Amino acid sequence: KLSAENATTASVKRVSRKATCVLCVSATPQKAYPAQLYEQLNLIKPGVFNSKREFEIRYCDGKTNRWGEWEAKGATYSSELHACLLKLMIRPTDKLSMIRDLPPLTREDVFLELGDKVKKRFAEYAAEYERLTKKMWEGSEEAKAERDASVMRAYRESGLVKIDAFFEWWKTKNERDKTVIFCVHENVMDAVCSRLKPGSFVKILGTTPAKKRYGMLKPLCDPKNTQKTVGVLSLGTCAESLNLVPGVNVVIQLEFSHTPAINDQCPGRVWRKGCEKPV
Repeated sequence: KLSAENATTASVKRVSRKATCVLCVSATPQKAYPAQLYEQLNLIKPGVFNSKREFEIRYCDGKTNRWGEWEAKGATYSSELHACLLKLMIRPTDKLSMIRDLPPLTREDVFLELGDKVKKRFAEYAAEYERLTKKMWEGSEEAKAERDASVMRAYRESGLVKIDAFFEWWKTKNERDKTVIFCVHENVMDAVCSRLKPGSFVKILGTTPAKKRYGMLKPLCDPKNTQKTVGVLSLGTCAESLNLVPGVNVVIQLEFSHTPAINDQCPGRVWRKGCEKPV
């Protein structure tokens, strides 16, 4: 991932200055909004959009918000930006043919019954959100921080309250294929692992050293290995770049990112070239 604050970006820039040709390769160059494209485009063709601030004002609805912070999380003049990108991008021509050659992909939305107590708790969170939003627009500087903290508490709790209902549902599936379960929060991952048979799962957090991750996943990806059958994976760490074929055939997303593009990456860890069974 290239961003202005990323140390990797600074290193890549130093190398690219000495290169006669620069090619950026990415399956997901933009996850949420056009501002995420700037560093990549500036690397390919420095100065093509003058400055980052000008790019954000023109294409990202860049402006100073009411709290004095710079924001560039919108999208403006998208057709113009699209025309510019066509001159800088190379698109794969065989992607559709590759998808047609893959086994079927089936998606299923599962709605879990969480009970009246949980519903009441999250109704309280919703009421608190409305109350703090009103105070925020009335000019309270503390209300924004309180609202953000409340949202994050609800987000963390939303994963934990699903655990019991999730395992009840999972029992009904009688799943024999190897499975990966994506979670956002570490406490949710711990709760899932506590319900699994010891030695039957692989757990990878953001703190798991990158050099160890592929070695840990190797038994899970091996169809002949019958001991490691479940991967409990951090969504932020493992939703991209990992190749889990041919061993894994089931992907469960227990928690979701706020960014849809990250969620869309999860099935791609399994439903990709080399996949042998329906996913």
